[in-house]
Amino acid sequence: MAKSSINFQQMQSGAMAHNDRSLEDPSYLLPKEFREKNEINISSDEAELKVKELFNEVSINYKNHFKQKIQSKSYMWEAVVNLNAHHKMEDLELLVQELERETGFTSVQISIHRDEGHIKKDKSGKEFAIKNYHAHITFFTLDINTGQQLYRRSITEKQQKNQPTLKPFNRSRLTHIQTIVAKSLKMERGKEGSGSTRLGHKEYRATQKKKEILIKKVSNHFLAKLKDLKKENAKLRQELQEQGASREDYAVMEQTIRDLKIKIKNKTLTIDEMNIELDIFRNRNKKETDLDIENKKNKTQLEKALYIIDYFNPELEINYDRLDSCYDYYKDEQNKTTNKKEYILRLY
Repeated sequence: MAKSSINFQQMQSGAMAHNDRSLEDPSYLLPKEFREKNEINISSDEAELKVKELFNEVSINYKNHFKQKIQSKSYMWEAVVNLNAHHKMEDLELLVQELERETGFTSVQISIHRDEGHIKKDKSGKEFAIKNYHAHITFFTLDINTGQQLYRRSITEKQQKNQPTLKPFNRSRLTHIQTIVAKSLKMERGKEGSGSTRLGHKEYRATQKKKEILIKKVSNHFLAKLKDLKKENAKLRQELQEQGASREDYAVMEQTIRDLKIKIKNKTLTIDEMNIELDIFRNRNKKETDLDIENKKNKTQLEKALYIIDYFNPELEINYDRLDSCYDYYKDEQNKTTNKKEYILRLY
């Protein structure tokens, strides 16, 4: 489940047409079979008309108030909001009402995007989508009655005197708005003071690419090598000799080794998986259920490493010794209830 986040940015040209997908589909969208239906409250054409009407009204009010022509040009801002799969347009409309009361802005267009994210594959090679649910809310940021710009990082004493309700968009104000968003959408709030911002689609794709490279790097680190198998093969032979094994035992062992060699050459076998297969051979005469074997496979180092990566910025270099320390933590199943993220980050 995503944590709440709202990130304000100056609206780019054509953003409202991008938001309602009336332009050609961007290249970064999910394949069509994985896309869900987007939602918009008004089309980009309707939104553009609304902006013109608002600006004409504000221009008249500004001239009446300040006795001069309005000069403002940067009056369209966009808020990008994290969502979860269950959020609907009604949820966003309630949030917008609260944001308008807090900021004095006038909302123009709301769009919910459910067609972005990235593709992953499960163990069987089947593709599935990790959805990047979010909304774009465009705001007209001029005060309707006076024409003054409401999106200000700071305000002067004179401005405060002329308009007592004017508030700066400083860190404290933005922190308060983050809290409003979390409460309105009933989401877990992002950590206060983290300084983190929601990634735009370009940054999101770049981040996922870095993450894929890191996952490949970590996966390769744990792949079994022929030298690893050779060492284990020698151990097995020694064990069989000490046990006075039969020809049949040696034949089964040789077949096991051949099968593992093929997997190693195809780069599909991790060290943990190799050891599991060898343990199965060692315990072939013991009653070990399929569930026991599956439980072992679910605790491999590679799987734990990939789990840990999800908590790290992909730009960080993974220290394999540190990862090994993390594995010890996972050995005790009772620790599942502990805050894993906090524990792992402490190691770094």
